[in-house]
Amino acid sequence: MKVLFVHPPNMPLSEVKEILETKRTANDRKEKEVYINMPMGILYLAAVLERDCPDSTIKIVDFMKSLKDFVSSNDRTSTTADEFFYKEFDRLVDDNFAPDMVGISILFSTAHNSVIPISKAIKQKWPNTKIVVGGMHATSAVESLLSISHVDYVARGEAESIIVDVAKACVEKSDLEKIQGVIGRNKFASDKKFKTELSKRAPMIDNLDEIPFPAWHLIPMDDYSGTGRRVRQINKKKKTAYATIL
Repeated sequence: MKVLFVHPPNMPLSEVKEILETKRTANDRKEKEVYINMPMGILYLAAVLERDCPDSTIKIVDFMKSLKDFVSSNDRTSTTADEFFYKEFDRLVDDNFAPDMVGISILFSTAHNSVIPISKAIKQKWPNTKIVVGGMHATSAVESLLSISHVDYVARGEAESIIVDVAKACVEKSDLEKIQGVIGRNKFASDKKFKTELSKRAPMIDNLDEIPFPAWHLIPMDDYSGTGRRVRQINKKKKTAYATIL
């Protein structure tokens, strides 16, 4: 089982395009600052998959970090969003890694429009891979996300309870819409008034101890712990490592 998780830029697509279209010149004085945070939802889902499907291979592409790297590059050239996202998949994902499923996590509505070029790039690179969009924003934006042609399914609610079933269904090519909280175009068309299946989210996990700690090892932790003024002050005073939980 191969699963790719994607964290879109949590800023408006217009700002992403503005960053990508700006060339670095010798006269640059002030760069657009890009801050990154650990993609917590993805890290929790990855931890559940690793625990329950130990034979799985999981990769994470964080486009906020990609943007930060782009801004920091001394030899960057202007590019389009379509080109940037596709090339980043090429750069960050091995050629022999063809995911069975791609999960895109959207926490904030500002990331909504970035799903369009990201999902397009995914389908160009892996045409048969299913794309499932989840996260806080996705839970309340089912219809608009399903209107994006390359998006296959939307997951409502917190997906720790269903991620294993979703990934296995993608591997087995079975019907994801049978899973509570997963909505595709067929399920949506059959119940547009959100009265029955569409109103159901993924089942809640009552005992939080059932949820493993995030899979921090899947991201370059040093890059994330070095961002933000408050974090720098903490690390300066206490020479210890830290990690976020939610």
